[in-house]
Amino acid sequence: MTDRAKRKIVYVFIAVLLTLGLGTWFYHKLEGWSWVDSLYFAASTITTVGYGDLSVTHDVSKLFTVLYMFVGIAIVVYSFPLMGEYYVERRMQVQKRLEESRFAKILQPYDKQVKHDSEDNIDDANPLPGTNHARHGQPKR
Repeated sequence: MTDRAKRKIVYVFIAVLLTLGLGTWFYHKLEGWSWVDSLYFAASTITTVGYGDLSVTHDVSKLFTVLYMFVGIAIVVYSFPLMGEYYVERRMQVQKRLEESRFAKILQPYDKQVKHDSEDNIDDANPLPGTNHARHGQPKR
C-alpha cells in the first residue's frame, strides 16, 4: 500500500473522530445531555442507525443535526472503500509472503501437480463444465 493511501486512511480516521467529537460536544452543550448520551447520539446519527430513543429539542440543534448528518454520513461512507482497499492490500501482502516462504517452497511440487490436474479437466470448447451449451445451445439431459 502506498504512503498516499495510508495517509488517506489516517486523514479519514481523524475526520471521523473530529466529526464525532464535534457532534458530542455540540449535543452535550446545547441539549444538556451527558457525554455518553451525546457521543451515542452523534455516532448513531452519522452511521444512520438512529434508534430514536434520543431526539433533539431545540431548533438550532435540529439545523445542526441536518448539516451534521450530511457531513458525517459522507465521511463515514467515504471511509468504507478505503478500509476495503486496505484489507485487500494486506491480504495480498500476506499471500505474497506465504508464497515466498519456505513452507510454500516445500509444497510447490504438489501445487504444480494440482494445477496440472485441474487444467486437464477444462474443456476449451465448453466454457461451462457439466453442460453442453457451447456445442448445441442446450443443456445435457
